[in-house]
Amino acid sequence: MLEFDAALSELLSPASGSATDDIIAAFPRLSNSCAENEGSDLILLGVQERWIDLILNSKPFRCLKESDDVDDPEFTLFDIVRAYLSNFEHVISVNKDLNATVTSFQALERIIDGILKVLVQMRETRQQKKSARRKKRKSVANTDTAEVDGKAFTLVWEDHTVTKLVGDRSDCVWIVEQLWNIGNQLMSVSFVASGVGDLRGVAANVFAASHDFCLMSDEEVGQSLSKGFLDFDIKFDPTKSVLPSFGQTTERLSCDISSEVSVSFHLS
Repeated sequence: MLEFDAALSELLSPASGSATDDIIAAFPRLSNSCAENEGSDLILLGVQERWIDLILNSKPFRCLKESDDVDDPEFTLFDIVRAYLSNFEHVISVNKDLNATVTSFQALERIIDGILKVLVQMRETRQQKKSARRKKRKSVANTDTAEVDGKAFTLVWEDHTVTKLVGDRSDCVWIVEQLWNIGNQLMSVSFVASGVGDLRGVAANVFAASHDFCLMSDEEVGQSLSKGFLDFDIKFDPTKSVLPSFGQTTERLSCDISSEVSVSFHLS
């Protein structure tokens, strides 16, 4: 992985002239190669970490606020994140030497923050723009548009740019459950990892991120309902915290979070 990082640094240097998109395009083949070789789960995790880091810093995500004119990627961000989180859970469940996975815990927190930054940016961007005109669909249950007490609302996940770059709402809900599972696994490990500290601290951050993704899965276009309520919102600036208000709860669909993160959505 050190040699891989050195090669990436060389390819991404201004002097090399290599395009980031071309480098990202090579990652599916790299990932498949790791997956096909038994015992390469930790190496695959490193490849997936770097893949996500590159995507989060690529032009489409840097320019999400400025333009909706982006090419369709081969994989959405959530496609890769789902594979990464599944592999992460597998690695920490079978790897007895957690010292070998110290950098993986650090990368997990960095990646989660990077993804939440994109979702917050998405929330702020869609606050300023009108929802794109939606095609008529056969089943209302398969849309991200719902009606409560005769009042229709549209989720940010209905936006075409969000769907093709980030993913859809079902992916976001899946990430909620997966992060909660990973947090529970970390809580069960009685171990202080060198360079990371008590893994319960990492678990706490993972649990907080799980709740953030749950709130973002119900974000409406133009409303910024989750603003100030996300742990990510106040993580770097506690002054942005707001007090919860439940005065309009009858206007919203229920989103139940149990101790097992049983997220129930009924769009009809």
